[in-house]
Amino acid sequence: MEDIRRSGAQGDTSRQRTHTRQGRRRDDFPFAPCVVQQRPQAPQLPAEERVVRRFAPTPRANTLAMTSITTTIERDSAFVPALEAAWNRELALVPLLEAANRLSQQGRNALAAVLYRTWLARNRTPHNHLVLFNLGVLLFSENDLDGALDAYGLALHLAPDFLQPRFNLGLTYERLGRSDAALAQWLWIESHARADDPEQRTLLLLALNNLGRHLEDLGRYAEAEAHLTKSLRLEPMQPDVIHHWVFLR
Repeated sequence: MEDIRRSGAQGDTSRQRTHTRQGRRRDDFPFAPCVVQQRPQAPQLPAEERVVRRFAPTPRANTLAMTSITTTIERDSAFVPALEAAWNRELALVPLLEAANRLSQQGRNALAAVLYRTWLARNRTPHNHLVLFNLGVLLFSENDLDGALDAYGLALHLAPDFLQPRFNLGLTYERLGRSDAALAQWLWIESHARADDPEQRTLLLLALNNLGRHLEDLGRYAEAEAHLTKSLRLEPMQPDVIHHWVFLR
């Protein structure tokens, strides 16, 4: 799983699908990274206050979290101080990401999510959209699609031009079988990402390739070819994309 410090998008590479067209079989794109819907927000509340209220832990969540915390204090003495620092608004962004990454690497994504949610419930900073993005990546990896949708939607509410959660939002819609919504997110990136910006260029290529892949799956071959052609014009050295482009032609 990637986070904002290591990657711009979220992995969905384990899935391999095949289908036939005119008796020919092909493998799916082995896309590397990087997921729907932003729920209606209370208009009378400032955006940051909505984040705080949205991610304030529920009583049941607190009970489950404390049970998990109790069993892990001895294994990771740094977790509780990090949680307390997040609650006391004393945990900066980089230490937060480091602590959550360490928990994830230890296979304790639930505790990493508790840490992120606690920080979001107690802190209002210019970086909340980054933490929401990381939370979305984490929840998507745990197949908590509703939670990922909320996190990505709120990240985009705070930072509409933040391309990484928008790309991931498309993957989430796709996993939920909502093709039109998935395509809409990637089309937005196609229309707004700058090819002359290295980071945005990477997301633009990913969006174009996913548009081509998904449209091919839907049998919309002419549209799929058009997006893959645009991708190859931007970056010709993409063997897997070339394979599909040749197949479509």
